[in-house]
Amino acid sequence: MKVDIEELKNLCQVALKKAGLYVEEAAIITDDYIDAELRGKPSHGLASFSMVVNDAQNRGISSVSSERGPVILFDGNGDIGHLVAYRAVDWAESVCQEFGIAVAGMKNIKRFATPGTVAWRAARKGMISLVFEYGGKAFMAPYGGSDAVMSTNPIGIGIPTLHEPIILDMASSERAFFFISLAQKLGMDIPPTWGVDKDGKSTTDPSKVNTILPFGGYKGYGLAFMLEILTGSFLGVNVGLSGDLSQRGALCFFLSPSMFGVSSDDFHSRVQQFVSDIKSSRLAEGHENIFIPGERGEENRKKCIEQGAIELDEETYNVLKSL
Repeated sequence: MKVDIEELKNLCQVALKKAGLYVEEAAIITDDYIDAELRGKPSHGLASFSMVVNDAQNRGISSVSSERGPVILFDGNGDIGHLVAYRAVDWAESVCQEFGIAVAGMKNIKRFATPGTVAWRAARKGMISLVFEYGGKAFMAPYGGSDAVMSTNPIGIGIPTLHEPIILDMASSERAFFFISLAQKLGMDIPPTWGVDKDGKSTTDPSKVNTILPFGGYKGYGLAFMLEILTGSFLGVNVGLSGDLSQRGALCFFLSPSMFGVSSDDFHSRVQQFVSDIKSSRLAEGHENIFIPGERGEENRKKCIEQGAIELDEETYNVLKSL
């Protein structure tokens, strides 16, 4: 069903305000979830919105644990990750202008929807952004293993341009649990690379998936392994089997495009030329277009905004209305 965007925003903000958040806080979180839906990422969209409402009812209040020049550490104290990340981006904007770089660590936070949304917000302010988040719980098996001992540890990278930012938003798993649950609901099989059953065997039956798998075998595993250290152990956050969904970590790097002396015009010109090279290269058989990272999501966002509505399943809509 198609639902008016403004109606969805109102439903979400009312639910968050009832849970105890201020108007500005409710707007920040709502925008993050709506953005995921607009970009065609239902796995991190409104289907899981009730989780953040529960977080709002049991939130801590973040504080600055330490700050030294262009480096800051936020202690979330169990605060909602969306709000701590928003605060980090605001802090980084002026710091980047002075130092050319800003590094923000966050510990003991609850989730923020997607690192790509944080990266997009920073890129809209003119900063190159690298956003790494610890998933908070062991959902995924290592390459060669069958037990869930690590998290999916998503990545967001944002590149500012003269138009909309270029955004990479991805996790280290082959597929999110949301899509496995969706396949089960629709009675569909899944590829054998998505997950394994309780015996550690690949399965195409979504109802039997016990543990999800990293993308690209050892490559996704290696990336997830390193990121779990950088977004967990490095920040004093428990990881692996000791992970806690309410005590996650995140590590963000914000860079000025001119920190190495490259002018803004030169930077944008070089990026645009690279994009042109990619877009004008020969198509592979069976393909009608070559997309740059985040392009399809941006196209979907613009289309939804033009229509003023988002395609949403009725069950999710009814849950929002009940919150």
